[in-house]
Amino acid sequence: MKRFAAFGILFILWVGVVSAQNNDAQLWTWVSIQKKINKRMEVSLEQQLRLDNNISAIGNVFTEASLSYRFNKYVRYTVNYRYINRGQREGGFISGNRYTGDLRLRYKMKPFIITYRNRMQREFRNELKGVREITFNRNKLEVALDLDKKFSPFFAFEIYYHFNKSEFNKNRYTLGVDFDLKNRNEFSLYYRLQQTYNVKNPGLDYIVGFGLAHRLKGRLLKKKKKAKEKEPKTE
Repeated sequence: MKRFAAFGILFILWVGVVSAQNNDAQLWTWVSIQKKINKRMEVSLEQQLRLDNNISAIGNVFTEASLSYRFNKYVRYTVNYRYINRGQREGGFISGNRYTGDLRLRYKMKPFIITYRNRMQREFRNELKGVREITFNRNKLEVALDLDKKFSPFFAFEIYYHFNKSEFNKNRYTLGVDFDLKNRNEFSLYYRLQQTYNVKNPGLDYIVGFGLAHRLKGRLLKKKKKAKEKEPKTE
């Protein structure tokens, strides 16, 4: 575990040293609720607030609804809808709608849990010049440690490909830990570096994120119990 944490910290510091241009400190917070529909399907609702400009202004407020289907213990697919309000430096907000589809592959090789996610993302932003459509393909690789405890540290790397410009323009490096709490609650805490390039004002964001997820008890659709056949009456 110490080697895992040390590698993640050194890697993040290296990226910060070589890449920093326009820097910003940000704080991302969220709450979410999850509910199983049946054995394979699940719905969730999340509310998130992001502060930027050195944690002094609202950068983003969004609500996201998700529906996921688990094919087996390795493969899951999720569709998401997000309603966004982006804060502007000159004041006010720009709203938008985002639609994403996630293909998630998960493999457990104790003590490691390796997860790969491919996300297709299309967003429609309402701007002064009209609606702007932005399409990304995002690839994320995460390695977590299964320590048989109530917490699990992880390290993740994600890269963005901008379809409109046909180029990569953003990377994310994340080091964090998930805590399994009582009553079906989970608390997540992470430190993230977000690097932008091939853009007008490239830079590096230093992000602290934390949030709470609650899983509702039971399932929406339950299997009906088969009625027992009545034995014929004997006369």
